[in-house]
Amino acid sequence: MSRLAQAGASLMTAIALTACATAEPMPMMGTAEDEAAIRAQVTAYANAWAAKDAAALAAITTEDYEAVNPDGTKLTGRAAVQEMVAAEMAMMPADVTMGLSATTEYLEWMSATHAVAGGTWSATGMPAGAGPDRGAWMSVFRKDADGQWRMSHGMSAPYMPPPAPPAGTTP
Repeated sequence: MSRLAQAGASLMTAIALTACATAEPMPMMGTAEDEAAIRAQVTAYANAWAAKDAAALAAITTEDYEAVNPDGTKLTGRAAVQEMVAAEMAMMPADVTMGLSATTEYLEWMSATHAVAGGTWSATGMPAGAGPDRGAWMSVFRKDADGQWRMSHGMSAPYMPPPAPPAGTTP
């Protein structure tokens, strides 16, 4: 390598190191207010579901939301969330009052603008045969440009009781 090329490479390295040294480090976790906002979104989700309000539920998700449903189908986008929830709610009898409670068992920071959280859920007032009444959930939350925390990815799994032991065995 020529001396001119070496000098150029050295100069570029010095500039890069200086830029790295003077740049503000990105915080690796959110604030207590951020955590409270995420936990509030979980409650808002449960309330929107219980109210059969597909628009309010979809508003809690990002425009580019992605999820895998328990049946293995992929859901992409806020509009798809609203459409799916509206279709599910339309199948429920109008006179049925449902409730949903959700707990947040953990919240782990991936960065100041992304967190993963999960917990359990339970539904009340479900008509017989309408589906599971409890399970677990996990979501990635992202702080959008407007400062609001929304779900960007999610997964829910219904509780599945373990199979009965074979006849003649003791657990």
